[in-house]
Amino acid sequence: MAIKFHAVQRKDPRDRTLPGKYYAEIVNRYEISFEQFLNEITDMSTVTVGDTYNVMQTSIHLMKKHLQEGRIVRLGDLGSFYLTISSDGKDAIDDVDAKSIVQANIRYRPSVKLKEILNRLSFQKTLVNGTQATGG
Repeated sequence: MAIKFHAVQRKDPRDRTLPGKYYAEIVNRYEISFEQFLNEITDMSTVTVGDTYNVMQTSIHLMKKHLQEGRIVRLGDLGSFYLTISSDGKDAIDDVDAKSIVQANIRYRPSVKLKEILNRLSFQKTLVNGTQATGG
């Protein structure tokens, strides 16, 4: 199934006086709820929704634990989760301390197997209201 996109105009944030350019943007993005995801797992396996829920909740709990300890959490074909930090720059090495850290983030890196889908995607241009556009 083709991923639908439309063209949107955006101005250059560095110079708002320049005319905007058009960029492709995915449309019809809808989310799947945790419950829907659990039900799909259950439908494709022999475990119950409750069992699946417990495994997922335990996985989240353990992921939080290991991330808080500064570990990279590798989940096989799913990919890896890891922490990054942003900090203020200092002139001297001794001036860099915990107070220099401005923000921490959790990052995700998909596995090679999961990224394989990127080579097989197809796209279909639509109008803003979701109808199919000519060209593509």
